Amino acid sequence: MLVVLVGVSGCFILPAERTDTRVVESTLERPRPGPTGAVELRADIVGRTVLVTAQRVRTCTAEEIGVVETHREKHVTIEGIDPGHVDGAWWLVAMLGAVMVATGTVSGLVTGVILLVDGDGTTTRERKRLRRVESACPVPEPDVAIDVTFAAGQVAHDRTNAGGVITVPIPDDAGGGFIVARAAALEASAWYGAGPPETTPSREPPRAATETRGFAGVRDVLRACAAPLHIVGLVHARLEIDREGRVGAELDRDEPGLAACVRDGLAAVRFPPDHPKELVFPYQL
Repeated sequence: MLVVLVGVSGCFILPAERTDTRVVESTLERPRPGPTGAVELRADIVGRTVLVTAQRVRTCTAEEIGVVETHREKHVTIEGIDPGHVDGAWWLVAMLGAVMVATGTVSGLVTGVILLVDGDGTTTRERKRLRRVESACPVPEPDVAIDVTFAAGQVAHDRTNAGGVITVPIPDDAGGGFIVARAAALEASAWYGAGPPETTPSREPPRAATETRGFAGVRDVLRACAAPLHIVGLVHARLEIDREGRVGAELDRDEPGLAACVRDGLAAVRFPPDHPKELVFPYQL
């Protein structure tokens, strides 16, 4: 019958299938630690304290698993009719009816159309691996002997605790400059600026320069507190700055010990006074 239809109308029917795929949910599996590498030192200033971290480099890998939904739908297209001519379409319908009557194949044609078109189609879901995610997950290095040398020449000696960390108070007469931490062939340094802010050269207006130092101070505190806890990635801090320029922070991370460390470290951070505000600021650790 389709041959008759092709010969009479110059049209033919093409079956087709459309497939749509989307990820409806995803989860990250527990990270798998890789091999550990060499020991690295890191030095940070938190208030009037030097925080030195010793840790071995390591990368953790996790698989992101998702539920993938696939929708398949069959349909037919009629070739040989100009979509802009409605009369041609109706002519084809009339011709198709005439062919069905003439050939007595109504049931066969209906069955064929049903097979070609499957209504709403079919939808399936299956779990698949979407991608591999790598992140830093350093390992604390305990019992490392570290010497901390201040700009004025004072030297402090200590060994890292179980978390791979030492904290050394900065002497009042330490002076401004680099504070250097050394452990055998390893070395790390951090700048400690002494003197009032107005003596520091800056091209920015005083208020803008102070505000920039405030955000940088929050960043340094977050990084110093996050390092021994192996926290990496993006952290959003809700900063509350009071009229005196003091700042408090509420983080979107709740690792034990992080909030207390940040609270103590922010005691030395100052923003411009007389401009209290509350804002959320992202920091990359």
